[in-house]
Amino acid sequence: MKKIPVLLAIIAIAVVAYSMSNWSGSKSVVATKHVTTETRTVSDFTKIDVESIFQVDVTYSNEESVTVEAPDNLQKYIELKVKSGTLKIQFDSKTSITSTCAIKVHIKTAKLNDFNLSGASSITLNNSLNDDNFTVESSGAASFKGEVDVEKATIELSGAANIDLFGTATTADLDLSGASHLNDYDFKVDNLNIDLSGASSATITSIKTINGELSGASSLNYKGDPSIKRLSTSGASNAYKH
Repeated sequence: MKKIPVLLAIIAIAVVAYSMSNWSGSKSVVATKHVTTETRTVSDFTKIDVESIFQVDVTYSNEESVTVEAPDNLQKYIELKVKSGTLKIQFDSKTSITSTCAIKVHIKTAKLNDFNLSGASSITLNNSLNDDNFTVESSGAASFKGEVDVEKATIELSGAANIDLFGTATTADLDLSGASHLNDYDFKVDNLNIDLSGASSATITSIKTINGELSGASSLNYKGDPSIKRLSTSGASNAYKH
């Protein structure tokens, strides 16, 4: 599928460099090459909100811990705070950070099913999420990858956000815009509700029903033999059965 715009390629290069500057900051810090790991004391969260260039991986486990792997002189500028059940991961807003090293956050938890990503951040699930609900909201050049086995999946992507998802859901509500993409026929849902716009695309397997609207230059690629309740297309949008 060749619908990735030049803008996405430029963003991808920036992500590879892992360089971020917060120009609103009053203090500038350049990361060293000496990487350290620190354990952070945070608990009682079921949602995470990640921004900037943080790379987060999640392991579902009865053991709970959060560790930050980053250049030693950046550790004190990395903020992890829990408010109303949401773990916020960000840099100190008063500091401008430049780093060519990966900045990683490793999370072990028993329950985490709601994910918000922005900037060039990423989240990877190291093992399967088994829950009633799963929610991802992603924007910018953020990316998500993982396996889920859930009753309901709610996915909202914008900008150049990308999600690689596999597993199962009884119902999936997808809302994709911009140049965002959902990839993988290995994500199998019984009932698919979908809204695609811009140059977004979704690749998925639908087993029972599809209900949705496609506009702009968006595209839906699906496998399975679902009943089409409603699937309207406008502009240069298309739906393809494989």
